[in-house]
Amino acid sequence: MINFIFSVLWFLEITNLLQSTNTL
Repeated sequence: MINFIFSVLWFLEITNLLQSTNTL
């Protein structure tokens, strides 16, 4: 359960970084 939440948070952070770099 905790591992699943950690994976989701990691995925959201990676997508956020990709979007921020894409806007630049």
